[in-house]
Formats: sequence, structure tokens, C-alpha cells
Amino acid sequence: MKHALAHAQCTSFSKLLLDLARRGLESANCVANAVPVYRVDPQTGLGVFRSGRPVTLDDIKTL
Repeated sequence: MKHALAHAQCTSFSKLLLDLARRGLESANCVANAVPVYRVDPQTGLGVFRSGRPVTLDDIKTL
């Protein structure tokens, strides 16, 4: 399953990870300077979002 994206893009898993890491590093300045459009939990520093229903462990596993 984790190699499906690499297969779909006709590349190796290693090259896909490298590309994603590069893209993440290139966008770090934009992300760091962007005004958040979500609430950040002061204790964890993580973004907080609301869904229309409770999120279950099965929901997370399917991601």
C-alpha cells in the first residue's frame, strides 16, 4: 500500500520520499510565514479541527 503512490507516479519509493522531502523543505518558509487558518492548541502546538462527527481509530487507519 505505501508503494502505491510511487507506482502510480512510475518512480521508486526512495525517489518519491526524496521528492516529498525536497518539496517540504522548499515550502518551509512559506508555511512558517503563513497565517494559520486553524486554531492551534496551546499545550500541544498542534492544529485543532472540527469534523462533523467523532474521528475513530478506524478512520485514522484508513488514511
